[in-house]
This record gives sequence, structure tokens and C-alpha cells, in this order.
Amino acid sequence: MKVRSSKGRHVAVGMALFVVLASSPGAVSAKQTEKVLSFRVNSGFLPQRDGFSFANWTSNPQRGTGIQLLIQLFGRPSICTNASSNDPCIPLQSAEQFAAQVEDQLATGRCEGLTVLAAKIHAEGGTPASLVTAQDVSTNIDYWWATQMLPSVAAKSRLSRSLKPSQLINEIRRGVVRGATSTLGMYFQNEGHSVLPISIEKRGNKVVVGVYDSNTPEITQTLRIDTKTQVWVYSPVDKTGKTLFTWRHKGAGALDVIPLALRTPQETRYFSLSSITE
Repeated sequence: MKVRSSKGRHVAVGMALFVVLASSPGAVSAKQTEKVLSFRVNSGFLPQRDGFSFANWTSNPQRGTGIQLLIQLFGRPSICTNASSNDPCIPLQSAEQFAAQVEDQLATGRCEGLTVLAAKIHAEGGTPASLVTAQDVSTNIDYWWATQMLPSVAAKSRLSRSLKPSQLINEIRRGVVRGATSTLGMYFQNEGHSVLPISIEKRGNKVVVGVYDSNTPEITQTLRIDTKTQVWVYSPVDKTGKTLFTWRHKGAGALDVIPLALRTPQETRYFSLSSITE
């Protein structure tokens, strides 16, 4: 198991011993979507209403947060040597080592957690995220950030990143049609970032994806994809319209699409079989 450096935006956590998913519904029908000349769909998610009013932040989590997150994701028997007792968890050595890495990465930013939780609140029809304070949901944000460590999520990320941008259009569209229920990960050089696709429009080879970006709350940002050249470009702006940075990539390897439904806790034998040395 290894934590990928995020440089303050998003962390992709891979589990080397977990099995990669065999297939993807989006990959099956991707060619069909590429042939469609134009479409336009909107999820109904509005960043001003359905996104959080506060931005992504960096801060050190409380000591022990990493172990608690691992227990929430994989269950006490997967993490603790004294799983059958009611005493405080005594973590397996490999789990304790990995938990320290988790805490280090969580401190650099929580975009994954903000993106996923905002999507879930919207999907479940609760109080709009814009009316929720950071203090009220900080623990939940940390938890949903950590779901990227689940084997199903890590495997889907690897599979998505093996596809060309044009082959992911249908999966992005499906998430939008279902009410903004899939996150989108972008990777550039040694950085990564998670956003929520909330609309998508295709005109010929040009695709424009509107996204909620927790780094710039209340602003709808735009990801542009050219299905002919297989180039995607992301240039978020601030409230004045100033470009904050530009990420650009050609071909496969730098985008993943993860449905919310995959973020379900499950047990693992990974920590009882491994020793973390990195």
C-alpha cells in the first residue's frame, strides 16, 4: 500500500495487493458516445446552493485520526490486534505505519472529502451543503476523503486512468444525469485534484464539463476535452476571473471517474499480511 504525493490538493491512495476491477460500464459504451455529435445535460447541482460555502483547507488532523479512519473503512478486525475486546484498538504494525501516512496526506488538503460529501448531500436531498458549517461536518469530510483507499475505488481509478478522455465521456455523463453522483479525479505532474461534474455539453469533438471545485466554492469551473486530439485542459478561475493555474494532458493516464456507489466500507486482510516499509 502506498500513498501518492498530493502537494496540497488531492491524494490518490493505491493498494497493490487488491484486484483490479475486470470491466467498466462506461468503457463498453464509450465508442457509442463518441459518435454522438451533440448533447447537453445538467444535474441540477448548483455550487452556490449545493456546494459548501467554505473552501478546501490544510491542517493537521488530531492524533489517532488515521487509525480511526482505517477502522471505519475496513472494520476493527482488519486493523486491531485486539479486535474481539472492547478495549481501545491496538493496531497491527502495518496499519499503524500506514495510518501515519494517511494523517500526513490528510493534512495537505481535503478536496476528495468535500467533493464526495457535497455530492452525497445533494443526492440524498438533505439540508443544502451551503448551509452547513465546516465544524459540523469536518469528521464526515475526513471519512469521505479516506474512502479513496477502498480497494473498489482504487481499482476503478486505475481502470479509468487506462482509458482515453473520450472513453470517459459516457461515465461522466451518466453521473451528471443521475444527479452529480460521480467524482472526477485529475492528475498533473505529481499533483492530483478531485472535483464533481455537475453538467456536460458535447458539440462535435468539443466537450465542456461544468464542475464544483471545493478550492473555489460558489464558482462553476470548466474542464474542456477534445475527443479528437484526446487533450483535456483545466484552468480554474477566481471570483475576478483570474486563472489560478492550468493543467493539460494528452491521452490516457490522468483522469478517473468514480461513482459514489463504490465508496462502501469492506474488510481486508491487507494489514495482517503486509509490512509497510515505504
